[in-house]
Amino acid sequence: MVDKKLEKQIARLKEFDQAWSKFFEIYQSLVKSGNLSKEDETVFLGERDVIKRKYKELCELLDISNMTEYADPISGILNVQNLFSASDSQNIKLEDDWEGSFLFLKNLLKAFESKYARVRESLGLISFLQKVFNNIWVVIITSLAFVFFMYYALIKFVIVKL
Repeated sequence: MVDKKLEKQIARLKEFDQAWSKFFEIYQSLVKSGNLSKEDETVFLGERDVIKRKYKELCELLDISNMTEYADPISGILNVQNLFSASDSQNIKLEDDWEGSFLFLKNLLKAFESKYARVRESLGLISFLQKVFNNIWVVIITSLAFVFFMYYALIKFVIVKL
């Protein structure tokens, strides 16, 4: 029995990471081509809107929707309105945001996978204890030890005080 919500969060995070990488490839190919038409920008912004919707859903699933713009480089990229008519300084910031977004996703995925590993580890101990206590002999011995302890405590504290 593993945390299904956590598994879903990790799977969705990996899916978004792949979609984000493809979105970045589209951005790079458009920027490198140098021949940017209004149609190219429209297609890119359409893709951006799809990614934006997926990111909003991911943030809700991961319960990280209350992050500030400074802690979330992805939102900075997704909120750009006119991508290809930006100044050089805006393009440099955008490149930095892309780099930051990949680090952000990598660290987020690492944190969730680490949490998943801890959950699995603790579940391993729980399942081991369940197997141990499902053994009839362990139950009998534990019950006898408990009865002996209670009898000893009764004799020691009740009868001695009389």
